[in-house]
Amino acid sequence: MTMTHMDRVCSLDELPDRRPMAFSVAGRALALVRVAGGDGPGRVFALTGACPHRGGPLAEGSVAEEAFGEPVLACPWHGWQFCLEGGANPVNPAAVAQAFRVSVEGHDVLVDLGPDADRHGTTEPRGRA
Repeated sequence: MTMTHMDRVCSLDELPDRRPMAFSVAGRALALVRVAGGDGPGRVFALTGACPHRGGPLAEGSVAEEAFGEPVLACPWHGWQFCLEGGANPVNPAAVAQAFRVSVEGHDVLVDLGPDADRHGTTEPRGRA
């Protein structure tokens, strides 16, 4: 059984509902989005920070409801959309923004960057333009 390493990215309190936030973790730019639900904290999603179309900053994009009722993150440059669950473009599933597994433990948001992540990197909030 392979053990995965989860990197702490931020506190759940740092993620406003449906507002993408930029973070740099272990050398990778990420866009994190929390979608509140009911009485609980909702779900947190992590996508790569750069749009696969032209490299636009996904954390500066907006969250909307896609036609099938799933939340999507729209790139601010050209409007390309990516499902928060899995990162696929709802129109062209071959266009994918890399998605990362997220876990919330207490108030800590943890992301699995995979085995190739640079563990010497730091976690830094990158803010929102």
